Amino acid sequence: MKLLAPGPFFDVLADRGTGTTVHLSRPLDIAADGRTTYDTPDLAHLVSQAAGWLEGLGVAPGDRVAVIKPNHWDYVLLSCAAARIGAVPALISDRLPVETLQVLLKRLDAKALVTTSATLAAARGAETDLTAFTRRTLTLDAPAPGVITLADVRGHRTPPPRPRPDDLTLAIMHTSGTTGIPKLVRHSARTLIHRIAAAEARRLPLVSTRRHDTVAQAASYAHGRGLPGRSACSGSPRARR
Repeated sequence: MKLLAPGPFFDVLADRGTGTTVHLSRPLDIAADGRTTYDTPDLAHLVSQAAGWLEGLGVAPGDRVAVIKPNHWDYVLLSCAAARIGAVPALISDRLPVETLQVLLKRLDAKALVTTSATLAAARGAETDLTAFTRRTLTLDAPAPGVITLADVRGHRTPPPRPRPDDLTLAIMHTSGTTGIPKLVRHSARTLIHRIAAAEARRLPLVSTRRHDTVAQAASYAHGRGLPGRSACSGSPRARR
């Protein structure tokens, strides 16, 4: 199986006519239509739209984009959108203590933060302004002080894919933090796609999925496995999340 890098992933699958249907337990935070079922062309369109939002936010190739939001599959879609324009997504769980979020954002020095007004409000309740640790902040749900909203960037042109070389950083995730402050881990295409995802995609009896299986997943999509796991089950016609 040939594994694809996140940026053009859904575009290529749509061009191939891949018949995967994704069923979600709740609507995506990045979509306003309230849908819970998407086919591959729908997902390709949504990722390309989100790439336009990020470019409209001022994100350029090589910039880091921190994503801190309620756990949902759009962590993966936002990663694909950032990678599509050559930026580096950094996925951070919103369940981490506010003090930890502050430390990780300082270390990242991200060009942009994608989050929700509720996440920012929770941090402000703990006397921390997450917007102070990044140049621009985009909220997906509602306005908040000092941020840019989706309404401000919707309709921005879809940029062409700008893939990064296989040995450059493709995405950043963090460890669990069981021994202290979580560590930020950088992955290139070689480590994330050609090693982790390739291992999960091997057709091992009783372990991996088959072409006609239904895949159910309940996980933290900010976790390091969330992004490569998308490649490993891409051949399944029905994926439930």
